Amino acid sequence: ALKKKLEELAKEQNRSLNNLIVTILENSTKK
Repeated sequence: ALKKKLEELAKEQNRSLNNLIVTILENSTKK
């Protein structure tokens, strides 16, 4: 059960990291 919790946490962190990267890329292409 703990392992599953950790995997879900890792997925959420990856998702927010991806969102951050996408935002940065979009900002850099606008300039």
